[in-house]
Amino acid sequence: MAEHEYRNAKNAAVVHNPSKQRFEIDIDGQLSVLEYTFKNHRLFLMHTEVPPALQVMVWARRLLMLHWNMRARTT
Repeated sequence: MAEHEYRNAKNAAVVHNPSKQRFEIDIDGQLSVLEYTFKNHRLFLMHTEVPPALQVMVWARRLLMLHWNMRARTT
């Protein structure tokens, strides 16, 4: 991976898209998503999709941290 690609990934923001019930990260036009649903006041993770070129990046931790932060706020 080129150095500029790592910087782009490092600075990528997790965006909450409530209309689609998912969190998104766009890195150089490659969209990764974490889909969720709420049932009985609980957050359930339903599906994660990551383009193959991004699967080795460390940024996936951001989605997991976001999940745990959301869970802490809803319990």
